[in-house]
This record gives sequence, structure tokens and C-alpha cells, in this order.
Amino acid sequence: MTANDIWRHLLAHSPSARVAYHHSPTSRWNYATIETSDPQLSYNHRAVLPHEVVLDLDAATEAENFATLKKLSRRLGELKIAHSVWQTGGPAGYHVHVFMAGLKNVSDNHLLKEIIFEWLTQGVEGKFDRQLLGNHLVRMEYGKYEKAYPKDAYKLPVIGLENHFKENVVPEELWAEYRSQVIARAVKRLVPKEARVHGKMPECVRFILSEEFKAHKDCRKRALWVIANYYHKLEDESLFDMLKTFSQYNLAIPLSDREIRGMMRKVKTHTGRRCGCYYRHSLLKELGQNKIVEECENR
Repeated sequence: MTANDIWRHLLAHSPSARVAYHHSPTSRWNYATIETSDPQLSYNHRAVLPHEVVLDLDAATEAENFATLKKLSRRLGELKIAHSVWQTGGPAGYHVHVFMAGLKNVSDNHLLKEIIFEWLTQGVEGKFDRQLLGNHLVRMEYGKYEKAYPKDAYKLPVIGLENHFKENVVPEELWAEYRSQVIARAVKRLVPKEARVHGKMPECVRFILSEEFKAHKDCRKRALWVIANYYHKLEDESLFDMLKTFSQYNLAIPLSDREIRGMMRKVKTHTGRRCGCYYRHSLLKELGQNKIVEECENR
């Protein structure tokens, strides 16, 4: 794969991605997109692509980074993850590029990359810089290293040039973890702060909103009813957003907007006794969560 091959791939898949270069070591950045770039220029950097996870080995010495690289390569080999390894141009660093299918249109790209990063580096001791998991610039393939300009410094990959843009499949358990965290963040964002204060929320509700509850396959529609009742004082749109998000990521067949609005009307116009601890405890007992029930009853 030549520099022209890489450029053609970037142009075909991410024409709006930014590229940048320095005229000299002391000049300011000059930006363009891949689509509007000048092919006569040697670009130093490009944007990290939405479906690209860059593992930046960031120890102080090359020996430390190389030791981490060997462990990481072994881990990626066990996972059968296609990747490529590039020398960053500095005296010590390595960048490991991994491309994952399905990341381009997710609502929280950075969150999903963090989850993938934790999975890829599990059990690998070493120092990593996480900033390249965000919307950041990375050294351009075959680009010049501006701090030693005009010396070429983003060298040929150590391994895996043929796998540089090969997309890997994100395991379903990582998608499940991503969906759970999206739900948790949505709940935290939408629920009034006073309802989130530790000590005020019953343990049974806290458990239903937890990551642990999401591991259960049963009673999820009833859990949605619990959430609707517990947060019935929220503004209509905030409650709707919360219920829709929970429904999309937890129900086998998500409720339609009309069904969610109908549930909200029932909840908000209800004048009798609300869905309380007895109902919630019955639900949790069906799931074998007697310990949570005991903790809630003993508070």
C-alpha cells in the first residue's frame, strides 16, 4: 500500500476529514479537507476517522513502548483483530490503528471508542494516551515529522500494512455495553438533580436503573412502567426522551412514539396510589433479586 493508495482510500471514505501541515517547525497549522487538499503538499496530520481507534503508546522510552507493543500485538492476535502499527516519528512512540465496522453513525462515537479501547487493551500493562480516541489529529501516513522538518518520520508500519484499513466486527457484548451506558447517561442527564441524590432514591429503583438490571431479559416493559411512574413529574418531553431511550435499547420490540405517549398520559392523569415499592419488589423477586428487596425494605 503506497501513500497514493492511502490517500485514495481516505478520499473515498472520508472526503470531509481534515488534514493539516506546517510550512516549517515554527509555522502555524494550515488546514484543509482531504477533498480540497493540495496534492503537491506533504501533510503532517489528518483527522482520526469515525470508525478508527488509534492506540497511542506513550511511555517515555522506546524500550517501554516496544515491550507494551509486543503484549498488545499478542492480545490483538488472540482477538483476531486486524491492525497496523506505525512509528510516530518521535524517538519512542508507536500508533496502533484498528478500524471497526459500524462506528460512523453512532450517537456517541467517543463513548463507543472508549469501550472498544478497554476491550482491546484488557490485560495489557503499559502507558497509553487516550486523546486520539476523540476528535483529534493523528500523524498522516507517510507524512513528514514537522519537529524534524523536512525529515520523513512517520515511517513504514512495523507490521500489518495490508490490514491498515481492514474493518473488524464489534462484538455484540460491546454494543450491549454501549447501549447500557447511553441509557445511563440519558437518565442522568434528564432526571432532576434532587432525584439523584444518594439516599433519596429507593434501592429498588436504583437497581432498575443500574447496569446490572440490564443483564436481565425479563420484566423490561414493567421496568419501563416503573420508570414512568417514578419520574412522572418530569416535563413531558424529558420524560418522553427517557422512556423512548430506555425502550429502544432494552425492549425486544421497542414501543412506538404513540404507545409511549399513551403510557405517559396514563401515568400523568393517574389519581390513585402510584406504582410503589410493592410493585417494584414483586418485579425484583421474579428476577431473583431478593437481596435488593431486603435492602430497600430495611432502609
